[in-house]
Amino acid sequence: MALKTLHQHNEERRADEEVATDLKTGLACPKCNKELIDIGGIQLTSSPPHVKVRCSSCSFTGDRLA
Repeated sequence: MALKTLHQHNEERRADEEVATDLKTGLACPKCNKELIDIGGIQLTSSPPHVKVRCSSCSFTGDRLA
């Protein structure tokens, strides 16, 4: 049995978590124009409330108004 690399493991976990907790937003990433997804239901209690988003294709992360 061949061992997985750390990178392979992390990519698999990211994919599993994305399916389980992240929701598509219908918003385009400002860096690569792919769809942004909400990060695991995290909502900031600012006024107005914000939700953390990330791009599954590049390294962009940010906040959107809830």
